[in-house]
Amino acid sequence: MSEIPKTSSIDLHTAIEYAANEDSGSFERESLLSEFARKPDGDSIWDKAYSMAQQEESEGENPYSEFDDIPVSELIELSKKVRATADFRERYQLMAEEAPNGKIWFDVLTGFSSPDVEVGIETYLTSRLENIPNRKFEVGVDLGCATGRVAEVLTKFCDRTVGLDASEALIEVAKQRSGDEVEYRVGDVTALQSADNSVDIITATGLIGALNAHQEVRLFEEASRVLKDGGMLIDGYWENNLQAALIKLSWKNTLADMIVDTVSGKYQAGHLNGHQRDDLRRHTGLARTKHKYSWIPQTSVVVYEKDKKKLAAQIRGYSRGLDTG
Repeated sequence: MSEIPKTSSIDLHTAIEYAANEDSGSFERESLLSEFARKPDGDSIWDKAYSMAQQEESEGENPYSEFDDIPVSELIELSKKVRATADFRERYQLMAEEAPNGKIWFDVLTGFSSPDVEVGIETYLTSRLENIPNRKFEVGVDLGCATGRVAEVLTKFCDRTVGLDASEALIEVAKQRSGDEVEYRVGDVTALQSADNSVDIITATGLIGALNAHQEVRLFEEASRVLKDGGMLIDGYWENNLQAALIKLSWKNTLADMIVDTVSGKYQAGHLNGHQRDDLRRHTGLARTKHKYSWIPQTSVVVYEKDKKKLAAQIRGYSRGLDTG
């Protein structure tokens, strides 16, 4: 077996290079994650993750584990609680509890994720305003705001920022962190309380992929209703980044990712496919553009704009067999 690089800090290129090595075990972890995506409740899949993470911990030779201060036994106990909890609000309540290292579980499990999507949103909004000195948008709303990381980005660009989440526990954490900068509310992202044509920006980072088909339809309908003409619904995702490499480099990271995806219901929900989502956003009057702002890691910000001219141009492109979105 090739030697695992001994690093005090994790380098993106080194991690990805090592992940591509057959001896790293990353292919086995990737295979398990593929099985998990198909059968997220499979006991044998979870049991293997438990066993391999315990073995990894006992050997103590993997410098890529981001959870050195969290015993595997604690991750296993948390995963069993999450798997036994049907209501997603109660699952997020578990995420607001304190982990053994003194942080809340939400921060422990998502903290090793790259902040690139937040950076991407900030970069994109900066570019939108760069030719308009001293201008800010009036109202921004962050859906599924959790502990407020994206909502805090919106405060730089909006006179008024609202954060909405179904978890009262995470909203309380967000309030403590952001103070009065953000108006945090507990609510349903598929039934927004905002008035028609009253919002400039909606962010929904990581939320859309966790909704079932019915919820996603309602979110797009509600977003279209509350957005002003020219308003934007913004999502973002990683195509290949350090987080993805790390998930495959450590069994503890793999197990943590399985817990996060179970909490969000990512694989439990019946989702819209790409064609259905395109039909939906055209039906709700939203044009779509994708902005790549980083190649390594490959990160994209997806913007749905309430813009009739852009949408009409895209529809003409689709009719000619061109993908202009």
